[in-house]
Amino acid sequence: MQVDSLLGVPMRIKDRVTGVIEALNKKEGDFSDFDVSLLLVIASQAAISIHNANLIQALQKANIELSQADKLKRDLMAVASHELRTPLGNILGYATLLHEDAVDKNKPLAESILKASSKLRAVLDDIANMNLLYTGEADLDLTSTTLQQVLYYAREEVNQMMGKEDHRIKYQLPEDPVPLQVDLPKISVVFVNLLLNAIRFTPDEGEIQLSVEDCEDDVVITVEDTGKGIEPENLEKIFDVFFQEEDHMTRRYGGLGLGLSIARGLVNLHGGRVWAESQGQGKGASFHVALPKPEL
Repeated sequence: MQVDSLLGVPMRIKDRVTGVIEALNKKEGDFSDFDVSLLLVIASQAAISIHNANLIQALQKANIELSQADKLKRDLMAVASHELRTPLGNILGYATLLHEDAVDKNKPLAESILKASSKLRAVLDDIANMNLLYTGEADLDLTSTTLQQVLYYAREEVNQMMGKEDHRIKYQLPEDPVPLQVDLPKISVVFVNLLLNAIRFTPDEGEIQLSVEDCEDDVVITVEDTGKGIEPENLEKIFDVFFQEEDHMTRRYGGLGLGLSIARGLVNLHGGRVWAESQGQGKGASFHVALPKPEL
């Protein structure tokens, strides 16, 4: 094509030139100032459109990569919890037999093996529960029960995992049954996790108290401890997956950082809510679970 006249203007995003738009061979007369202004507007709009298209393409690529990484993580969690569960079951079975038959100096050794095996089982349970929440497969099997039954179930599970009853925990339950419509095993996991969390962060000389407030539309269960406390800015972060207040290389307390995430996920599935309160380091913490009452 023969070029008789040409007008070129830059395509800009802020102060960065991303290209050039050219107009060739005006039919009548020379290019005017109006032509320059019009082409600058077109160039500006084109630059924005191309920039946005590039951002969308990059976002789509990032989402695909993130989805693939998330699937890999879920698959790894599922396989690990499944493959380790059978050998761990054997270890727990033999550890229980050893503990029952052990005498004298062997008794503490057998108890240590049993306690370590129980903690490992708790880790696998956390991984399995977290994976169910991730995949949306944590369906509820709702049954009519009472809050007292839920907390009894949780208390027995905690005692079994600790190898004995933890006398720091004081249970203050109402005398009259509090009816609930819940998935008993799943909602019990919530209180197992909250109680184990309190035990983990409360010294032997400290106290842990579980209390109940029967409100009009829901029942609020509170687990309060005199442990290390939580910084105010972390009161929501502690419910994030794998969150730990202390650096993972230097922290003094165990755990994967899944228990509270699982607790919130299961409470949300039941239409309830869970939150934490603390005045800061060294001032203990309170965890509150509000569960809706069944309709009469």
